[in-house]
Amino acid sequence: MNLNNDNFSFEELKEYLLTKKVIIFGAGKIGKSLISGLQKISISPYEVWDNNYDKYEDEIAYEVKKPNLEILNKDSFVIIVTIYSKNISEEIYLTLLKNHFNNIIYNRNVINKVLYTQCKEEINEGNFIFELNKCHLCPVSKDIENRCDIYDLNITKNFIKKDKKISNGIKIPSMGVLVSNKCNLKCIGCNQLRDKYDSSSYLDIDEKDILNDLKKLSLAVDIIEKVVIVGGESLLHKEINKILIGILEIENIGIIQLISNGTVIPKTDEIFELLNNPRIKVEISGYGDYLTKMQNEKVQIFISKLEKYNVNFDYVKTLQWFDFGNLDKRNYSKEKWQEVYNKCCFISNDLFNGQLHKCARSAFSKHLNILKDVDYVDIRNSNIEDLSRSIKLFLENTLPTICQYCNGTSSLTIPAGKQKNEKK
Repeated sequence: MNLNNDNFSFEELKEYLLTKKVIIFGAGKIGKSLISGLQKISISPYEVWDNNYDKYEDEIAYEVKKPNLEILNKDSFVIIVTIYSKNISEEIYLTLLKNHFNNIIYNRNVINKVLYTQCKEEINEGNFIFELNKCHLCPVSKDIENRCDIYDLNITKNFIKKDKKISNGIKIPSMGVLVSNKCNLKCIGCNQLRDKYDSSSYLDIDEKDILNDLKKLSLAVDIIEKVVIVGGESLLHKEINKILIGILEIENIGIIQLISNGTVIPKTDEIFELLNNPRIKVEISGYGDYLTKMQNEKVQIFISKLEKYNVNFDYVKTLQWFDFGNLDKRNYSKEKWQEVYNKCCFISNDLFNGQLHKCARSAFSKHLNILKDVDYVDIRNSNIEDLSRSIKLFLENTLPTICQYCNGTSSLTIPAGKQKNEKK
């Protein structure tokens, strides 16, 4: 049985897994989703491994261990690699092979099949319940090439105010709205190029411009399933409340995700009342020991506020950051260029100052005048008909210029949240 060929049936895979001791390699979002899915078919992991095992000390459901490459009776185990980066998944796969493990699943399509089929069975039995927090973490919902019809249908049914008739066939699964490039941190290797800024380059986009850009863009497409509000630090924007209210009023936008480092405590509780909306999910980027004691205390205060107002949130303490490298041109061959794009985890479709870019690296390198030839959609200077055509071509483009100036999500990683000019 070729474990990384997704042509076999779910039942065949299930029967195979029942004959082995299952080890989950990767305790992050995908690992948690898969553990939950496997437990529904009476398969509990024998062990959960993670290279960052020490960051999971307070996991309640299971113990996360350091990978044991010397484990005996290797053929009695099957290892399922649940790492988001395709490059790192492949690297782990090769490491396991070199250490004489033969039963390894690392193909994301196989993992997605387990999760998707389980949900389909629950729908057929009348037992499926759509839970945003759970479904949003599921890797199937994030698969751009093979969309999850269950997730898409429930987002449309539960969160889209006005189900527009399909007029142009354009659906944006996820897009970012970069409200500001200001941040109270200066993380080395930040994807937003934060470590390349000085105060003269700071820009808070006017909330009216943000909302007008987004409203115009929404008229050019059928549905925007998710809008991710990002900075800099998103909560530093003085009108973040108005931005949230305005986005919630756009009829063909589904859910909103607000990303914060958790160290900025809003002066009033009005923002927490807004964040309580069932269409909003907050994600806190956990930087742990790279924050000062005072900053970590603020994170805990922020979390307590979210809990007080029953806000749907995740505190992600095991972030994986990649070394995207400098902004020199790589002169990749077409094949390598395509590979960098296909394996990237950060194609975020970011709206910044009237321009729709493939990622924040593209948007901010343009803003800083580091790069001038990146491709983007000009929202403000296009009519709706032209905008629809441009967005369609933009989404179909798998060879964006910015990838020529990037390492991509390679196996080169860096500490998440380590500060520039860090003071001990």
